Amino acid sequence: MRLLRLPLPAVLGAAALVAGVTGQAFATTVGGTPAPSCVVKARPASASTLPTPPAPPRCFDDLAGAVAYATGGLVHIAPTVNTVTQNQLDGGTRGARARGADGSDSGTIIGIEYQDSGYSGASRVYEVNATPCSDGGNYSEPDLRGDSFDDSISSARAYAGCQATHYQYAQYTGSLQACTCSSMGYMDDRTTSIYWN
Repeated sequence: MRLLRLPLPAVLGAAALVAGVTGQAFATTVGGTPAPSCVVKARPASASTLPTPPAPPRCFDDLAGAVAYATGGLVHIAPTVNTVTQNQLDGGTRGARARGADGSDSGTIIGIEYQDSGYSGASRVYEVNATPCSDGGNYSEPDLRGDSFDDSISSARAYAGCQATHYQYAQYTGSLQACTCSSMGYMDDRTTSIYWN
């Protein structure tokens, strides 16, 4: 078998060409490359129809940065990892709910939404600084229209005793799917609102 040897400038040029053509050559997790992740404060379900706009998301280069931020620095995962377990979250936050290791408020992660199946691609981490679902909390994302995650969620995880229900339309209407799932099935790329309880 004969190996093809290309000069380094040719390899780099081809990589630049691919990046220029796609505009996002390394935007999703491929071969261990991290994908961007943003942290969003989930709204209490009772406030889901209020006109007050939610706080803007805080974005990071990878899920590791988002998880560390959402938990106040109490939970750390490797930058190439694209998911976190409930045990990891519990181990890092047990007995330290009020303040994180960096002095900031520590939150409870209730869900992570992914733009690709198999818990991959760009992600959105939903966190609360209040009662988790396991203790009776209910939270929502009532309307994703106009957001990059509208009609683009392909997998999801729920945490803190929550069940995430994905709805096709705003304000929890249309087809729905309740799941922590690596594939959204018939709801793939069709979520416009989410309810955690």
